[in-house]
Formats: sequence, C-alpha cells, structure tokens
Amino acid sequence: MFGLKRFNCFLFLIYIFSFLFLFGCGIFRAYERDANGFYPAYSNSCGPVALELAFCEFYKRNSDAQKEDISRDEISKTIQQEGITEKEFLSLFNREAVCITWPSEIKRIAKNYGFELVPVNSLSDIDVNKDVAIVLLHGRYFSRQYHWSVYPIYDVKSYYGNDTVIDKIYLVKLNS
Repeated sequence: MFGLKRFNCFLFLIYIFSFLFLFGCGIFRAYERDANGFYPAYSNSCGPVALELAFCEFYKRNSDAQKEDISRDEISKTIQQEGITEKEFLSLFNREAVCITWPSEIKRIAKNYGFELVPVNSLSDIDVNKDVAIVLLHGRYFSRQYHWSVYPIYDVKSYYGNDTVIDKIYLVKLNS
C-alpha cells in the first residue's frame, strides 16, 4: 500500500513537471491587466514604441505634413482592441509573447493614422536625411528574438552586433 501512494505521488510530480515544461512559467507569471483589460506592459514593447517614434520623426522631417499626436499607449490599446487571442495563447509558453507586434499589425496601425508602409529591399534605398523606416530585425545565432526599430534614428545594422539580421524594411510615407 505504501508503495502505491509513493508511485501515485511520483506520477503526480511527473505530471506537474511535464505541464510546466510544456506550458512554461507564463501561466504563473503572466503580465498584469489594467482595469479596462489592457496589458500596460505592451505599451513599452518595441512595436508601439517604434511606431510612435517613426510617426514623430516623420513629422519632424516633413514639416509640411499635418501633425497628429500619436502615443504608444494609444497604439497599444488599438492593437489590443483588435484582438490578441493568439498572443495570449503563446504567452502560456512565454509571457513575453503578449508583447509581440506582428507585421500585419504594424501595417494596420500605420494605415489607421494615415500612413503607408512601403516595403524596400535595402537600407541603402533610404535617404537618411529625409526618410524614416520601420525595420524588423533579429539575431542570427544567439538571439532569435525579433525587434522593431526605427532607421536612421537607431543603428539597426548592429542591434545584435555582427549577429544582426534585417528581415523587413518599411519606408514610412503619408497615404496619398
């Protein structure tokens, strides 16, 4: 009888460790939501920050454009209102997944604010004196984490050192 209890306890521990291995600690360490159901931490993730910075920099460089105040908090809430179910599921494995901004979300937000994101093939296609681009990059070997940044404000070529890979480059333009 004692052996059966010990065996059941052992099975229970295997079950718990398997559950944690499969789902990670995101279950226990999820980001907090505010009273309206939003994740405040998402406002400071690279997607909303890059969009806010790119729009502000665009207005600085194009004084003839009619400026609109756009904040990362507003951008964050708009993205979250449009649905983050898949991010919440992924956050079971890694809580940082709630802070992902998909390329389709970047494009949709830009369109919502009257911008067009034009794909370009290379940073050399961008005039650093007048253009602004939103760039998606990641580390080749040691950091498979993706990151949105703004060029030419930041040195996107070496964000992850020599390990930096540029995935997408979007030139920021006003919708015509």
